[in-house]
Amino acid sequence: MKSLLKKATPFVFVFSSLAVAAGLITKEEVNKKVAAIVAPFNNETTTMDISFTDLNVDAVRALDFGIAATVTKKGPENELALKLQNASYHYGDGSAPTAAADLSLQLDLKKAFGQETINQFGTDLDQLAKDLASEYTKKYGEAAILDIAMEDLQKDAQGNVQSARLRINATIDMTKLPANLKLEDVELKSVQAVLSASTGGVNGKIQAVINPAYKGFDANQPGLKEIIEKLLSDDKETYDSISQITTMLDHVATWLVNQKPEQPPQPQP
Repeated sequence: MKSLLKKATPFVFVFSSLAVAAGLITKEEVNKKVAAIVAPFNNETTTMDISFTDLNVDAVRALDFGIAATVTKKGPENELALKLQNASYHYGDGSAPTAAADLSLQLDLKKAFGQETINQFGTDLDQLAKDLASEYTKKYGEAAILDIAMEDLQKDAQGNVQSARLRINATIDMTKLPANLKLEDVELKSVQAVLSASTGGVNGKIQAVINPAYKGFDANQPGLKEIIEKLLSDDKETYDSISQITTMLDHVATWLVNQKPEQPPQPQP
């Protein structure tokens, strides 16, 4: 039996490729497979739903896709609602592939981390973003153009941070890349993001333009098309990889709804 399955595997992948070329693969088929992966995570305290809202794949690559995801979890300390909305990718004519997404996290941050942590994080948010961005873009040298600014910071009468909004714009000038960095090794041309946070959660919007010369677009490089083909053919390695991602997502949600502020050490008698 195992020998028969081994012999049949190449034919399964050939059939999957032919199905893609013929336009037979639909988001409904893929969503059934994804639903089966997330089903074990749904219970009395947790709901998880991940699905394609759009899917357009040709014989070479994924041309367009959209994804929506929702995770809710109830814990003894807190309740969480994580939503990914308007997540989309468009290859277009290949000259400026784009990606965008809206992400929101509803969670009582005061219950989870305490007002003192919110105050420190909110006040230093722009500097933290600048440090992280500078670390990521340092390999691009003068080709990286960063514009990061705190657009709004609201505090109550006691000086406690209530909300903050951060804007991030980053662009890579392909004509100024360092001599040791190849054009095909640069994934992104530009990123625009807005991050808004309050004591009730976090919201983020991001848009990116991908470098059309990026090596990941090469026809011999695996991408979403290949993942879909393997998923539809019940490839175990692909199934396990996606399952690991959903497991990590569930673990993070569990940690957040159980998180409590650190208590200061009590003085010794």
